Amino acid sequence: RIGQWLQVFGQAPMAFYLAHLWLYALIGAAAFRDGTGYLGVYLVWIVSLWPLYLVTRRYRDCKQTKAVDSYWRML
Repeated sequence: RIGQWLQVFGQAPMAFYLAHLWLYALIGAAAFRDGTGYLGVYLVWIVSLWPLYLVTRRYRDCKQTKAVDSYWRML
């Protein structure tokens, strides 16, 4: 079950990479201007995996409906 969950991240790695950059930049700017400790970092990391999973899965599903020679499949 965990392997299937992690497989989604591997099937659309560029989407995950770009989404995590934007998500963590927004969270950092909005909530942690003065910094945080390790507990805060790990809590944000664990909680933010869910929206990153949803974005990556949605892009993966979209990518699988495109033709093999489509530019969308390169990401």
